[in-house]
Amino acid sequence: MARANKGPDGYVVAEGLVETRQAGFGRPVFRRPGFDGVVSFDRMEEVLSAQTRACRERRGLTRENLALMLGLSTQVFRRYEVAFSKMHVTRLIHLCEILGASPIAMLAETAPHLFGKTRVEAETRAQAIAALEQLPEAVVALLLPLLQTLQNQPGYSSKDAEIPAANLSAGLADFERMSGRRSSPVPKKDAASGNASASKSAQRKRHASKNKHAAVARKS
Repeated sequence: MARANKGPDGYVVAEGLVETRQAGFGRPVFRRPGFDGVVSFDRMEEVLSAQTRACRERRGLTRENLALMLGLSTQVFRRYEVAFSKMHVTRLIHLCEILGASPIAMLAETAPHLFGKTRVEAETRAQAIAALEQLPEAVVALLLPLLQTLQNQPGYSSKDAEIPAANLSAGLADFERMSGRRSSPVPKKDAASGNASASKSAQRKRHASKNKHAAVARKS
């Protein structure tokens, strides 16, 4: 069902947007605050530029090499690495194609507040996405039903909801049934059985030691 039209004022309040001024805009704009207030677009450009330079260097490319593959002169490309020119979406995609970089990872570092309400949540989600990107397709295909099962459990409809442990266990159980696998229960050892095992081990060692000394004595 489509969300009812709240009007601009109601939408701003509901989404937690704040009015601010940004360089290059003649009018006020509304932004979603980051963890330390509103992050300027200029600052975001600086973060993207630093990531671009770091990715290029990790791949062992010079500015001249990368500029050639982008169809740019070295001077023009340098403007992106020093945050002089703005990084448009298509340019970012082109860079990721050539450098083998993850656009999601770059965005997560540039605007982490879009990935969670706290730094910890944002980092956790970004790490989870990065892990999925590195897994083989077959493993991702196996994990997808688990994620969908958990998502459909009661209480999972909102990412802000606190998920009871029982719901998580139910989701995992459903996944095991779907995948035809069962978790092997790990046997629990109490203190008494642990002490008994340690005692038997010590007895075996003492017995072996006596036999060894007896054998030495017989030879002598």
